[in-house]
Amino acid sequence: MVTASYRLETVSAGIVERLEGARRSYAGRPEAFEALAERVCAEALERVQADYEELFGDDGHVGELRR
Repeated sequence: MVTASYRLETVSAGIVERLEGARRSYAGRPEAFEALAERVCAEALERVQADYEELFGDDGHVGELRR
């Protein structure tokens, strides 16, 4: 894991990039786009949590993030 790739601005930029790429496909369907946005954010957070847990084990921080 490269720490810089999990900085908030880097993770959020990746999320925005994915959503911008899908925006046209969801034109006129705001509910579907909202569901996509929630899924994209959840996937990004899961990746960060999994890598953190792999490196540091279960030290309580991941549990706090998941709440």
